[in-house]
Amino acid sequence: MAHYSDAIGAYFASEQMSEQFLLLFLNAPASKLSAAEGVWNGEEDECWTTALSKPFFTNTFMPQETALSLIASMGSSLEGVTGASRNEIAINSKHFLRSLYYRGLKHYPENPLLNAIFKPQEQINRHISYV
Repeated sequence: MAHYSDAIGAYFASEQMSEQFLLLFLNAPASKLSAAEGVWNGEEDECWTTALSKPFFTNTFMPQETALSLIASMGSSLEGVTGASRNEIAINSKHFLRSLYYRGLKHYPENPLLNAIFKPQEQINRHISYV
């Protein structure tokens, strides 16, 4: 996962990138986030965030509608999932969303996509509460 995200990050930074290829590449993290293959323990959430944050927050090759759709779909990743699989998917998704949020907050603090990250986080994290 981490090596694949590094390769995608390099491709996103190249002159050869286009929107049509972006959508193909985005299927990889989406499918990995919704697969119960264990909890990520090798900083995969940070690797994917490094690869995706610039096109995600700057609308480079990724229209804002696409970014919003991706964020919204993460909240429904647990529908119909039970048992240990649910826990693995929830943990990986929460970590990725948090990584993406904090990276965006640091480098793109005025970006409206930051607010959109809260809804799927609330859907995934059953322990979230605001004081």
